[in-house]
Amino acid sequence: MFDSLLKHLCDQIELLESRTIKLGQKTLDLERYNRSFNLRFYGFEERGTNDNIEKRVSEFLTKNLEIKIHHPVIENCHRAGVKRVGKPRPIIVRFHSRPFRQLILTSLTKLKGQKLGITVLEDLTKQMLNLYYKTRDGLDDTEKHKVVTRQGRVYIRNADKSLTLVKDH
Repeated sequence: MFDSLLKHLCDQIELLESRTIKLGQKTLDLERYNRSFNLRFYGFEERGTNDNIEKRVSEFLTKNLEIKIHHPVIENCHRAGVKRVGKPRPIIVRFHSRPFRQLILTSLTKLKGQKLGITVLEDLTKQMLNLYYKTRDGLDDTEKHKVVTRQGRVYIRNADKSLTLVKDH
């Protein structure tokens, strides 16, 4: 009698654990989708409380990335994180469309050689951001550039330019 009850409870625990894992993955997928409209801009100095970061980001897009903007493309933008002396907080920008966001990512090659100190990255979930840094930290400085992100996931670029998905263990 106790054996059958114990087996039933063990089966229930297994089922609940499986469901919890699936729900966690669905939550992560939804968060990744929600962030697929966003980009993070690093290196914009903070100019006090009246800083119009939306205007500054728009000017950066037109001037440095040579993207023509004919209508409002930014849905929302704000600084993220805690203020620290000497290090500006990143700006999270949410765009009205993913194709426009993708246009920005493909235009980033125009930044090479400009030495602006501005970096633009996908807005990764905390789990993926940790995986990104963990993967980079495991490589030599000459290899770190091989770690890239696509659609909220972390990859390593191979010698043949193909991508290998990095999985969190």
